[in-house]
Amino acid sequence: MLGSTEYLLSRIPGPVRSFISVRGASGDKKKAIAFCEMAGKSGWFFQEFARRTLVNLYVEENRSAEAEKILGEMAEEFPGNPFLRADLMKLRADLVKSPG
Repeated sequence: MLGSTEYLLSRIPGPVRSFISVRGASGDKKKAIAFCEMAGKSGWFFQEFARRTLVNLYVEENRSAEAEKILGEMAEEFPGNPFLRADLMKLRADLVKSPG
């Protein structure tokens, strides 16, 4: 999925990133968010993966309310996954500590 590739490349420090080449990806977080939003809404195979990646991107971009919304939807959609619920509780606790 191109969104996760963009995201992973964006996490690599700039000086090191110049030595890494992935065709069609540049490490742009805005592109990563756009690709993940698209795949999260209409993706077929990687929809859940795109939404989980989008949560990480939103948290990094200080868009915690949007991250909480997606994580909450996923926790309801997959009630048997205790990790989603635990991540949601942690995110909510972090929001209480530092709102914004």
